[in-house]
Amino acid sequence: MSALPMGRYVNSDLSIAPTRWYFLQASSLYVCMKTRTTPISDTKTKALARVLAAVTHGYTRVCTGTVPPEKLARLAAKFDSKYGIAHTKGQRVINRRAGRANTQFAAYSPPSEYLAIGERLPWILLATAGEGVEEETWTDVEDRPIWLDYELCRHNDAGEVRWTWRRTKTEMAQLHAELLEDLTRRRFNDVAKTMQRIANQPGFHGIRTQSQALVQYAIRKGYQGPVPRMFYVQKVPHGVPLLIKRESVLDLLPT
Repeated sequence: MSALPMGRYVNSDLSIAPTRWYFLQASSLYVCMKTRTTPISDTKTKALARVLAAVTHGYTRVCTGTVPPEKLARLAAKFDSKYGIAHTKGQRVINRRAGRANTQFAAYSPPSEYLAIGERLPWILLATAGEGVEEETWTDVEDRPIWLDYELCRHNDAGEVRWTWRRTKTEMAQLHAELLEDLTRRRFNDVAKTMQRIANQPGFHGIRTQSQALVQYAIRKGYQGPVPRMFYVQKVPHGVPLLIKRESVLDLLPT
C-alpha cells in the first residue's frame, strides 16, 4: 500500500465483514475507516433466517415497514447512523455493557425482474433490550409479529423451546378451503399443484409442520396423487452485503 498523505488519521472501527480499508479526504482531514455493510436478502428464506438468528441471540423487539427499492440503501444508512445496524461484535459488546440497545436490519429485495411496478420492499429492524431506540414503535417478539406473511412463534423441540416461522391462521384457513373445493370437484391436478406450492414455501419447522398437516388433510379427503417432498431449511447466507454510505464522512468521526 502506498504511503498516505501527511495529516491527521482517525481509525473509526465501524465495520462489519467483509473488511476493506479505504481513505477519504474531508478538507485537510484524512479519515481511515473500514467499510460498513449489512446483508440484504434476495429470497424470503434468507430474510426469515436472518430474523430467526437475531431473535435467538437476544433481539427481543421488532419494527417493520416498506420502502421503494431505490431508497433501500438510504434507509439502511439512516438506521446505521442512528442505531449502528452495521456495528462490529466489539461495538455491540460495548453497547450492551453501557446499557444501550443493539440493532440488526433485514430486508427482502428480490431480483428486479420479479418486482411489480411500484412494488415496495419489506424491511424489519430488530433491537435488544437497552436505551437509544425510543423513536421507533416496537413490537415484542413474544407477541408473535407477522413479517413476509409469516408469524414468528416458538415450538418445543425435544424439551427445548426454539423460535420458528409458521403460516398465519388466515392463510391456513384459505389453503384448507382451496384444497376442499378442488377435492370435492375432483380436480386432482389442481390439488397436486396446490400441494407443490405449499411444499415450495420456506421449510422452517413451523411451516413444514403445517405443510405436512395440509397433505394429510388432502389424503383423508380422498387425494391419491403424488405427494411432494418437504424441504428443510439448511444454514443459508443472510444475503448480499449492501455498502452503507453516510451522507458525510464526518458522521464517522468519534464524538
